[in-house]
Amino acid sequence: MKKFMIRLLSAIIFLTLTIDAGVYIKSVDIHGDNPKENTSNIFIEKDRIRVQMETPEQFSVIIFRHDKQVMWMIDEQNKTYSEITKDDLAELKKRMDSAQAMMAEQMKNLPAEQRQMMEQMMKKQMQQMPSMEKPKIEYKKAGQEKIEQWPCTKYEGFVDGKKTSDVWAVSWDKLGFSADDFEGLKHMGEFFEVLNQKSEEFFNLETFQGLPVKIQDYENGKLRSKTQIKEITAKNCESSLFELPSGLTKKDLMPGNMEEM
Repeated sequence: MKKFMIRLLSAIIFLTLTIDAGVYIKSVDIHGDNPKENTSNIFIEKDRIRVQMETPEQFSVIIFRHDKQVMWMIDEQNKTYSEITKDDLAELKKRMDSAQAMMAEQMKNLPAEQRQMMEQMMKKQMQQMPSMEKPKIEYKKAGQEKIEQWPCTKYEGFVDGKKTSDVWAVSWDKLGFSADDFEGLKHMGEFFEVLNQKSEEFFNLETFQGLPVKIQDYENGKLRSKTQIKEITAKNCESSLFELPSGLTKKDLMPGNMEEM
């Protein structure tokens, strides 16, 4: 009876730790022609996320709080931070839509040749603006591959018949986690929906019925960026990881900076 009670107590403690634990992810990414890898350490809980981005030149932190509907961007070197809320994003969307409408009205009075030139310039610029809704990506299964220790299904993404991405996703049963463990990612994707942004692959977990562990994006047939997860573990995260540190100076986000972000 005593041994049974010890085993029962151990099981209860284990289950409690499992339920309360967050998730830790280590990932690396490269961009463009630069072969240098950037490392990110990501801590995920149900309603909050911390991303630590480390390069030889910089160490910065992003904290997302779904419960507060706020995101903080922290510059550790300069001891400053910026803050953006859901209301800020809505205001940004409103101003950008107004600017687009004003530009379209002004273009009506231009000669046809100048108007066509301006339309082409605007189209090129708007492809990089957050208010531009991303085109629908059609994913097709392209076999099975092993990424790190995970057996993955590979998907190829197409827009208007042109290949734009490769995604390798591991199913929840092979990963040892469930979609609920990554609910913070879903909330982070919803945070930006006011800008008409489609959820990125790491946010849109339902598409692949699992977690993408490697993503490659292409532009005009050329590799533009690559992100790959190296480690995923359950981790009891300290609550202080998701709080704004003391001693920082707030740096206001100007409209231009918000659009860059």
